[in-house]
Amino acid sequence: MLRFVFFLMCLLQLRHTMLGVMGAVTPKPIIINGTYINPELGKYHARLRTIARSCLYIKEKHGASQDGMYILTTESGTYYQTFCDMTTAGGGWTLVASVHENNINGKCSLGDRWSSQQGNDQNLPEGDGTWANTVTFGTAEASTSDDYKNPGYYDISAQDVSVWHIPNNEQLKSWTSSAILRYHTESQFLTEHGGNLYHLFKVKHTILFIITP
Repeated sequence: MLRFVFFLMCLLQLRHTMLGVMGAVTPKPIIINGTYINPELGKYHARLRTIARSCLYIKEKHGASQDGMYILTTESGTYYQTFCDMTTAGGGWTLVASVHENNINGKCSLGDRWSSQQGNDQNLPEGDGTWANTVTFGTAEASTSDDYKNPGYYDISAQDVSVWHIPNNEQLKSWTSSAILRYHTESQFLTEHGGNLYHLFKVKHTILFIITP
């Protein structure tokens, strides 16, 4: 079974020939004498060679040991980039979502994707239904500045959850050191609830919001 990370609060085929407007363009070599001309491109290609369904797979099959951004794919072939925690409790945790509070005084206002952006409506107690649908939004790198949800939320088969609380607007490189709280489960409870948060909240624990004056 696989693991994934859930950050709460503020956070936790290249083609050989490309066709342009003016006709065919022949790409220049990116490797000369076994060395990448652009080291950053070399790093990117290394990530492409390790594309997998989860961070745990990348760690176990490719020996990845550094926290950072990796490229994953869903069962249906959708590619997305997300953060992998390769060090906590053996590593292999995949960031699938973040809940960011941009206005503590807002009540189901713009930006509240995990509740409702349509205001308090007693006829919509389920809000936007984000906890139990497959809608995705945001980017992993900006997940301390906005809400985030990627395909791993519903695609990865997981057993445990990790939660990080991180101050607003922290940059990726500072997530680990700036986290106010970091904790995770080890009971494999998700195996009894569909294997991920999507199934947990869609089938087992439906979320409804109480309307207050």
